Amino acid sequence: PYMMSIIETAFKGKLKERDFPYSSPSASMTKPQEIIVYFVGGTTYEEATKVAEYNSSQSTNTVMLGGSCIHNFESFVESLKDYTMNH
Repeated sequence: PYMMSIIETAFKGKLKERDFPYSSPSASMTKPQEIIVYFVGGTTYEEATKVAEYNSSQSTNTVMLGGSCIHNFESFVESLKDYTMNH
């Protein structure tokens, strides 16, 4: 999944600053050991599973996943309907 490729690139310290701006210039020179991923609008069980698999597969880096809710299929489709009706 795309999320995991971004996470792996971030741990390598290779994110493009143009796409992922940093809060300070020195932050771009370090490789993180912990990353927090937060999905505004909600995350899914599949994303949570991928993060759990990643965390259990190695011990040097940690990903913490959060979101405004955890979607199942029905809630995800409902959020799409709400979005299309309001935009």
